[in-house]
Amino acid sequence: MTKREMTQERKILLGKIHIAKKALGLDEDTYRSIIFAAVGKNSGKDCTDRQLLKIVKAFEAKGWKHRKNPNQYRKVPTGRADLEKIYALWGRLQDMGVVKSTNLVDLDKWVSRMTGGKRSSAQFLEESWAQKIIECLKQWIAREERRGHNE
Repeated sequence: MTKREMTQERKILLGKIHIAKKALGLDEDTYRSIIFAAVGKNSGKDCTDRQLLKIVKAFEAKGWKHRKNPNQYRKVPTGRADLEKIYALWGRLQDMGVVKSTNLVDLDKWVSRMTGGKRSSAQFLEESWAQKIIECLKQWIAREERRGHNE
């Protein structure tokens, strides 16, 4: 077999496979048997990109869920406790699966809508507006928990 070029997509797929192995708590034999069942090979490094994708799908079938950049909303340093709380509550909605996007632009759009267009972003909220937004987010979370969207 010729040496395979390590493309960005290939690196991502191999990374997902190793993350899934760790997240599912698999020992080496179980890990290899899942790979073999999915593509008929013992190692991901011998697989094509398409086969790597099949392996990822096999891990998803075993219960692994890939989260795109799950901590993105936690990486915003603000220095303001009220904004940190807003980001944390928004993150809770993401964790519950209510908010699908990890992009903070969606939070800013929601803030703009909730303020009637008076503020375009959470970072521009005065303390009084921030408290109103926090209460709205808490109420939203409570509604979703009553509907059964708990983690």
